[in-house]
Amino acid sequence: MSIQLAAKISVVVLTVALVIGGVNIYYTQKLNTIQQGQKLNQQIKQEEDDDEYEEYTVPTLKETMLINDSLFNNTIQIIQNKYNIQNLTELDDLINQLGRVFNDLESETLSSYFKNFVNNPHQNKDIQQAFYGLYRDDFYCIKSDLYHFAHEEELYNNITLFSDWNDQYTRDDIFANFSKVASEMYGWELPSDYLRKESFAPEINITQYYFNRPRFMSSFVMGKQLGCLFQGINKIPSSGSFTRKEGLSRSYRKFLTQIDQINSNPNITKKYSDKCMKEFKFLPQTYNLNNVDECKNFFNYVESETYQKKFKEEGFQFISKLGANVHQGKGISVVTPAIMEALQKKYQNGQLCGSIGEQNPELVQEYINNPLLLNGVKFEVRMHFVIASLNPLIIYAQDKAGVAFCALKYNSHDSQIQRHLCVYNIARELLNLSDEELFKISGKTREQFMSSFSYQHTLESLQEELEKEGSVPPGWVFNDFIPSVFRNYINTVLFSRQYLSPDSRLYEMYAPDILVNKDNMKPYILEYNTNPRMVNTSYFVHGWNVQTIKDIVLINMAQVRSRHFRIKTIIDEYVKEFLQNKNPNRSEYMKRLIEANKNKIEPQFNVDKEITSYVKIYDESTEEDLYYKGNLIFDKECLH
Repeated sequence: MSIQLAAKISVVVLTVALVIGGVNIYYTQKLNTIQQGQKLNQQIKQEEDDDEYEEYTVPTLKETMLINDSLFNNTIQIIQNKYNIQNLTELDDLINQLGRVFNDLESETLSSYFKNFVNNPHQNKDIQQAFYGLYRDDFYCIKSDLYHFAHEEELYNNITLFSDWNDQYTRDDIFANFSKVASEMYGWELPSDYLRKESFAPEINITQYYFNRPRFMSSFVMGKQLGCLFQGINKIPSSGSFTRKEGLSRSYRKFLTQIDQINSNPNITKKYSDKCMKEFKFLPQTYNLNNVDECKNFFNYVESETYQKKFKEEGFQFISKLGANVHQGKGISVVTPAIMEALQKKYQNGQLCGSIGEQNPELVQEYINNPLLLNGVKFEVRMHFVIASLNPLIIYAQDKAGVAFCALKYNSHDSQIQRHLCVYNIARELLNLSDEELFKISGKTREQFMSSFSYQHTLESLQEELEKEGSVPPGWVFNDFIPSVFRNYINTVLFSRQYLSPDSRLYEMYAPDILVNKDNMKPYILEYNTNPRMVNTSYFVHGWNVQTIKDIVLINMAQVRSRHFRIKTIIDEYVKEFLQNKNPNRSEYMKRLIEANKNKIEPQFNVDKEITSYVKIYDESTEEDLYYKGNLIFDKECLH
C-alpha cells in the first residue's frame, strides 16, 4: 500500500504525514523490551567525564509520527487483503466508512465527563499545556481503532503498555515479563523543557495506559487524542468522592441520610435491620470544619462533660486531618489538649464556624482509641480493591493483604505519633535518633526496628498470631473480617457511583487503610488511598506489589479483548453488507455496537486462573442474583 493512498483518506487520517522540524530535545524511543529501557536510562544518566561518552539523541516528533504512519499504512494493507479489495476507490470508501463508524462509536460511548472536554476543549487550562511531552493528535483514536481492528491477533496475544512509572525497580519487575513497552518514560527525570513541549507521538498500537499521574485525564480529549476504544486507562476521574478525605466524609454522610430516610418512610416496606445499621457504620464519625453544622456540632461536643470524662479515662478522642492532596501521614495528628485549645481559639469555640473557609478543609475524626493490637502494637490492614469497570460496575478485591505495624507500642494517652500512625515514612523519622535513643524509645536495635514496622504478615499469619494471643476466635479473619471489609468496599462504590464516569475504558486500584475496633471487633475504613505508593520494604512486599499491578492489568486486558471481539464481529457484518453495495442501517448497527462496548469478559479471554491476588466481589454484567461473587457468601441484606 502506497503512502499516496493513505494521504488520500483525508477524512480519517488528515495528519498522517505531519512533520514538525527543528525539534532537538530528549525523547523516549520506541522500545521493544524493558531491558533496552534500562540501558537507555543508564546512558542518559551517566556523567560526561571522559571521551568515551557519547550523548544519546532520542527520536524526534517527526520520527515518531513516521512510526505511526508506518503502522497505519500496514493497517490499510491488512484491511485491503482481508476483504480482498482490488479497487483503490472502493478501499478509500471503505476506510472512510470505518473511520466514521469508529468516530461515531467513540463519541457515543464517551462518558459525559469526557464529552465536556470534547465540546469545550479550551475551558480547561490543562488541555492547552503539554503533558509529559505527549503530542495531541485529533486523529489518534481513529488510527488506533483501525489498527486494532486489523491486528486482532496482536491485541489478543500481546499487551503494549505505555507508562510514566518512575520507580524503576518495581516497574521493571511488573511490566518486563508480560508486556511490550511502547514508550519507556523516566518520569520526573526528564528535562523540564522536554515536558513542556509536545515532543513525541504515542504509538497507535498501545493497549494500556498506566499513568502514575492523574492530570492526563484533563490534558487530552479522550476518545480523540488518547484513551481509545481498545485501550485501558488506569484512572477514574471524580473518584475523589471517596478518595479525598472530605469527599468520603460528604458521600458517606449522604449515604447514612438515605438509609435513615428509607427506614423512616412509612411507604417503604423493606427496611434495613438493626444488624445492617450497625454494618453500615464502617467510617469513624467525621466533622468537616468547613461545614457550618458539623463544625458547630464538634465544638458543642468537646465542651460537654461527656467528652471531658472520656478523654480522661480513655485517652485521645479525635484525630485531625487535612481534607485533600495530603498523603503518607502528612497533616495528621492526634488531637492533644494543646491542639484542641488551638482549634477552639481559631474557631472561637464554634462562633466562627462558616466564616473560616479553608482551601484545604480541616477534618476532625473520631479516634478509635481501643484498636485490636498484636504484641501491644497497633496495626492497619491494607487490602487493595479495583473498580475494574464502570460500564457496567464490576469490582475485584484482594483476599490477601499486608499488615502495617506502628513503630512503637500503643498508648492511648501518649501523643508520640509513631504509636498511632502506622505509616512507613512516619516510622522512618525515628531513624534520625542515635542507636541509644532509638533503643530507649522502642526497645529495639536499629536492625530490629527496621524490620518491625513494614508489612510483615499475610492474613493467614495474622489470624494465627491473633489466635495465639486469644484476641480472636478460630477463622475470624476469613469468616468475619474479610466479608465485612468486602461489603464496605461495595457499599462505598455504590454510594459514590453517581459521581463516577460510566466509561468502559476506565479502571483503578485503591488502597484502603483498615483498623479493627476491639470494642465491637468491626473493621473500620480510615481512608481510601488512590495511586498508592508501592514501597518495597521487604521481599514479601515487593512480590505482593508486583502481583497486585500485574493482575489488574490482566483483568482490564481481558475486558479490552472481549470488547474488541464483540465489536469486530458486528463491524465485519457491517463491512460485508457495505461491500455488497447495500446500504447498512448505521443507527441499528450503532445500537448493537454501543451494547457490545459494555464490559463483560468473554469465556475465551477469562483470566481467573491467571490472576492470583484478586477475587471478583461484584459484577453487574451478569444476572442480578449473581451480582455478588468471590469466594465468600455475602449477606445481601446489608448491601445498599
